[in-house]
Amino acid sequence: MEELIIFVVKQRGAYKLRKFLYYKFLESLGLMRLSSNAGTFIVLELEMYYVRIDEKNLAPFIQKKIIECYPDGMDDISLETVLDCVLDDYNYAFSEKALSFGEPILYESNIDTKHKSFMPFQNGVVEISSKSIERLELGSFPHKRIDSDIIQRSVEIKGAQFLKGEYTKFVWLLADKSLHRFKAFVTVIGYLVHRYKDPANPKIIILLDQVANDSNGANGGVDKSLLIKALSYALRIFEIGGKSFKTDYTFTYDGIDEQTAIMLLNDAPKNAHLDSFFNFSTDAITIHRKYKSSLIIPFEKSPKVVITTNHMIKQTHGNSSERRKYQIELSNHFGANHTPKDEFGHLLFLDWEADSEQWHHYYNFIFFCVQYYLCFGLINPPKINIDNRALLAEVGEELIEFLDEKLAEGITKLHKQDLFNEFVSSGAIINRNNLPAKGTFTRKVKLYFNYKNIDFKETPSDTKKYFEIITDKTIEELTQKDINSVDTDYKLVDTPIKLKKAIKDLKNS
Repeated sequence: MEELIIFVVKQRGAYKLRKFLYYKFLESLGLMRLSSNAGTFIVLELEMYYVRIDEKNLAPFIQKKIIECYPDGMDDISLETVLDCVLDDYNYAFSEKALSFGEPILYESNIDTKHKSFMPFQNGVVEISSKSIERLELGSFPHKRIDSDIIQRSVEIKGAQFLKGEYTKFVWLLADKSLHRFKAFVTVIGYLVHRYKDPANPKIIILLDQVANDSNGANGGVDKSLLIKALSYALRIFEIGGKSFKTDYTFTYDGIDEQTAIMLLNDAPKNAHLDSFFNFSTDAITIHRKYKSSLIIPFEKSPKVVITTNHMIKQTHGNSSERRKYQIELSNHFGANHTPKDEFGHLLFLDWEADSEQWHHYYNFIFFCVQYYLCFGLINPPKINIDNRALLAEVGEELIEFLDEKLAEGITKLHKQDLFNEFVSSGAIINRNNLPAKGTFTRKVKLYFNYKNIDFKETPSDTKKYFEIITDKTIEELTQKDINSVDTDYKLVDTPIKLKKAIKDLKNS
């Protein structure tokens, strides 16, 4: 401090705390308030970054600084008297109130932009764009960071070693050593680490095993969660276990704040529904917190959503659901009988030494993933068993086998009622309580055709009593028809009404 600030004075025989001067003293120490959607909080401003100070730690910090700055007291006021005066006004002097004279500084926890990502380390901020990866000095970076937002490691940028290291190999094995699938995994990691959220293209990442055992069957031990949990060394993740996940529980998301980059639902239960997470991908979210006021996080600062599951996630059918989800399948390289520890001879991350070269490889691979994503966006992975999983989950094994047999017989026209009656009486479903209603049965037959990529139409148009498979012969017959072969009540199309009728008949023919 250039000049000592006298914040205790004697008035009418009593010692009094001059509150504005006391505020100026605290300000001279580097104490200030920052604000975010979660409210205001106290920090100590250092040259390179901020250190957050809880109110419970404020008293010992200030007392220590008073003793350092005023070892002999203030003018004719002894040090003991100065401390007594401050302690007498304890609830004010050691609280956020003492710093309330000035406006708090807005703190942006998410500073990534559409075209750039920033990762702060102890030795600088790594700036990643589609064209470059470089480290900026913390002191010269315009967005000073809180210590809790800084990755507590130093890092070296090693461009030639972006694809080295054990975590990179782990991802390569999850991609089944397929370059196309590996590129997709790289962009998924890049998408999640890049904090910017594009309102025009929100995505919910769903990680699945590539093995579909049965309808909603599990294939545990593939380490889907490790792929995402590994990112906790680069950003903040809020994890919910599938067994404890309840959509109707008020405090399900208590613990999420603006610094949370990823909300991970690990091992989602069968009843999980994609609609439950749409607000994360499109709107501001309200976090209900125990013993605290609710926190509203705007869309652009809310976490991205990742779901790991052994089941197909239920969803409302339509383009909206399909547009928002991104599904990627993991290979079965790892399992109960072959873990990452078996592969590498030790636990990833936990068994790495503090100065291990593996940490540099890990972070450089993360930089590469972000840059690759900024260049190419999310790359769609090849489908391995997703369609088969969806078919099993939504149609059911019994109905699939029943319809497979029908089509194998060469039948191309199926009467809906007869088909339903035959399925019900076939004994394919042992438990009669599981028999579908007729409307549900019809919907499942349509899903079967869609997942099998079988073209069909419902005829006749007025009753739609039949499913008719469109074969090459059907197409040939349709293309040979002309206006004279259309069954209409009149041939002369000379009015708008007649024209609409003719068009309708053509479509239904």
